[in-house]
Amino acid sequence: MISLHDVKALEQLYTTHNVHFDKHPSVQLITLPLTGKSILFDETSTNWRQRRKAMSPAFYKGKLHYLIEIASSEVKNTIKRFDML
Repeated sequence: MISLHDVKALEQLYTTHNVHFDKHPSVQLITLPLTGKSILFDETSTNWRQRRKAMSPAFYKGKLHYLIEIASSEVKNTIKRFDML
């Protein structure tokens, strides 16, 4: 088993070079309680390719900008709620 901690290497493996790197079934077992049946940790299959292709447009840079704004706003709201406790 290889354990990687380099963010750049992991990014490459899970994005541009994922054809050469498949997720080990134990990764799915470890991440299942946190992420459910996430496409990120699913093994490469025809179903995975179809799901990834369908999701790709949602992650274009222009669309992510709006998502970041929403996420930032929600984090700020959550922090305010915690401060009120």
